[in-house]
Amino acid sequence: MTLPPGAWDIHVHAGPSHFDRWGDAWDLAEACQSAGMRGFVLKCHHGSSVEVAHLLSRRFPELSVFGGVVLNEFVGGLNPCGVESYLALGARIVWLPTIHAGFHAVRCGCLGGFGFQASRLEKVPARGISILDGEGRLVPAAREIAELCAEKGAVLATGHASPDEIRALAAFVGELRQRPRLLVNHVDFHAPGLTAAEVTALAGDRVWFELAYISVSELVGCATFESTAALIRSVPGARWVLASDSGQRMNPPAPAALSRYFAGLRAAGIDERSLVRMMTSEPAELLGVSA
Repeated sequence: MTLPPGAWDIHVHAGPSHFDRWGDAWDLAEACQSAGMRGFVLKCHHGSSVEVAHLLSRRFPELSVFGGVVLNEFVGGLNPCGVESYLALGARIVWLPTIHAGFHAVRCGCLGGFGFQASRLEKVPARGISILDGEGRLVPAAREIAELCAEKGAVLATGHASPDEIRALAAFVGELRQRPRLLVNHVDFHAPGLTAAEVTALAGDRVWFELAYISVSELVGCATFESTAALIRSVPGARWVLASDSGQRMNPPAPAALSRYFAGLRAAGIDERSLVRMMTSEPAELLGVSA
């Protein structure tokens, strides 16, 4: 199928990377432009995608290309100084730890990689990162990072945080006078693997819930089109956003992955108008741009 006008992908990977990718960021931009997409957000587990996004934006003016920073150990983990720097350089999303998160190790079986995708690096952290202290409270660095995102109008994304971590984070940002836009990443992926009840408890006007093609892909398969559609129907008031989380060599490029996701969810009973909104106006509002 043809993607709807104004389609976004807010979560997509490309080379260079410590993982095997189907192409680099230039290839990704060409594919998205050819598909008539509105734009995409480039994500890199190893740190910043801000610089590459800036250069692509100049070369592909028809596209809106954004970058951000992932707070794995490569950039010092929960590092407010690094976050301040990348926000000043134009980061649109700050992702909490992903492959170096403690909950990632619990759900994916290792730090630094995935069961379906090994890293090229040998060194891994001695322990995973948590945004909670021993008493279940947000650590000061996580609070400071949330406040920085609010101050600069950036999106704070949960990465591979656990359900308990996400609840604590949502409670904290909900009490801030100036609140950041909060994005719960790939809800039905291994991490966090939220239930409908957990999504319902977190739902709010400044909380978006990402659903990613990778979860239903043959490469991962931790969800199905039918289970994802059932989750959407169970929490109709949630602000759902569709993304690909693609870039792996064995998955299709972003436009094709989004097209498959759209078609599969439509066949599973989600109405087309809702799916178009999840791919156009919802991600645009999340990113703070016009649809």
